[in-house]
Amino acid sequence: MENYIFFFYRHHGLVTYIPKVFPDSYHSFCLWHLKKNVVSKVSIMDIRRSYIEKLFTDCAYATTHDEFVKAMEILRLVSSGVYNYLNEDVPFENWANAYFLGNRRTPGRRRNKRIESKGVKIRKLCKCSRCNQKVYHNRATCPVEIS
Repeated sequence: MENYIFFFYRHHGLVTYIPKVFPDSYHSFCLWHLKKNVVSKVSIMDIRRSYIEKLFTDCAYATTHDEFVKAMEILRLVSSGVYNYLNEDVPFENWANAYFLGNRRTPGRRRNKRIESKGVKIRKLCKCSRCNQKVYHNRATCPVEIS
């Protein structure tokens, strides 16, 4: 039987029953939702907020145990609250690449980045009328001055 991988965010019913229905499946938390929870643990006024979000991403995408431990140690030094939340409430094997038992990428298939970019607007590649290049920018950010 084929192994399945389920991506969802800690819904009690799914966490309880998917292992019963699909015993050989793997469960990974949705990193987009988990990242939002991590950021919500940090005060809006805290200037380290975006840095903590980056540190969480480093922890999640670390591929080896050593990389993960280093990234978590930096996170602990910067924000002990986020570190404690991840250490106590969220099992590593459900969100960290270094501990995930399944294969998130199917051999022979390209990785679909849209899955991990929910909430990000998909922009069209347009030809800029000023600089005559196909780029992702608008008139406000175009380096060519209006003559």
